Amino acid sequence: MNKFAFLSLLFLPLTLYAKSYEITMSPCDLGTNCKKCYEVVRVTYTINTKSKQVVASGKDIDGKIVKEPIEKCQIADINNWVCDSTYLMTQAKNGVITLTNKPDTNMTRSKKEVCLTK
Repeated sequence: MNKFAFLSLLFLPLTLYAKSYEITMSPCDLGTNCKKCYEVVRVTYTINTKSKQVVASGKDIDGKIVKEPIEKCQIADINNWVCDSTYLMTQAKNGVITLTNKPDTNMTRSKKEVCLTK
C-alpha cells in the first residue's frame, strides 16, 4: 500500500462523520438590507453525524474563546441540518448556510436582525 492510500485510510473516519462551516455574521438594523451593521462575529459550526451533534466555536464580543454544543439541532447528514437557537434558525441545505431571524425576540423588538456577512 502506498503512503497516500494509507494516509487516506487514517483520515477517512473524520471525513465521514464531521464537517465544519465557517460563517461571519453581524447584528444589523432591521430594514437596512444588512447594510447598517455592528460588531462582526465569526463562528465555526462543526457537524458530527456520528454523535448527531453540532458544536459552535469562535470568539465572543469580549474576545473570549467559546466552544459549546448547540442543543436544538436536527441532522439529516453533513450537508443538511438545522439548529434552533434563541434568536435565529441556522440551516444548511445542500451545504449552503442560511440564517432566519426569529420573530418576537429581544433582538427583533430592538429592531435588529442577524445577517450573514462576507
